[in-house]
Amino acid sequence: MRGFVWLLGVALMAPCGAWAQGAAASILPDSAARRPAAEDQRRILFKLGTGLTRGFELGSFSGLLVPVVAGAEYSLAPGWSAYANGFTSVRVMRWENSRSSSSSTFLSDPGFDAGIRWYYNQAKRQAKGKRSGPFIGNYLALHTLTQFWSYRSNSDTRYDYGLSAVMLAWGLQRRLGRHGLLDVYAGAGVNNRRSYFYDAQAGSGYFRRKPGLEVEWGVKLSLVR
Repeated sequence: MRGFVWLLGVALMAPCGAWAQGAAASILPDSAARRPAAEDQRRILFKLGTGLTRGFELGSFSGLLVPVVAGAEYSLAPGWSAYANGFTSVRVMRWENSRSSSSSTFLSDPGFDAGIRWYYNQAKRQAKGKRSGPFIGNYLALHTLTQFWSYRSNSDTRYDYGLSAVMLAWGLQRRLGRHGLLDVYAGAGVNNRRSYFYDAQAGSGYFRRKPGLEVEWGVKLSLVR
């Protein structure tokens, strides 16, 4: 009999507990109900990635180059972040009678980039129940980069200054599980790439840097911490 009474009490209390939880949720402010997960409240995100991004090459002339990008993104304020990355390309495959078999290096064309991102429409994402918070969403970015050209000369590896650029970019960044990140972006701006000019009167040519169009796009997959 006592067991029956105990089971009856549990059965009666369960709906009451559920009702109490629902009532408490209904009076919580929206900010509490939509608070991002703890993993999205971190101030800094470390990344190690690759993908179809700057440094990827596949061809009979260059072989197969796979980019490696390591960097970090720091949350400055709600919707704003600063980031910096170092990158290079790893030569995975070579073909005979190509540049990759003689004058190229194992680590190719290193460089670094940095910028500031603004993740817009965060409130709309929250209203639609989509994941939001630092490092997640669609963004606009002011992006800068500097890259060096690498080559081999007399069995020595050399690195020369290649170019610098300033660009405006649009992109989207999404989390893939707990430790994955997808970053898709495209941008355009101005570079100082070196160009070759031929002087017909002097009968010779020379190199000079001048402003030019720089376009960049990519699909990057990263492990994050």
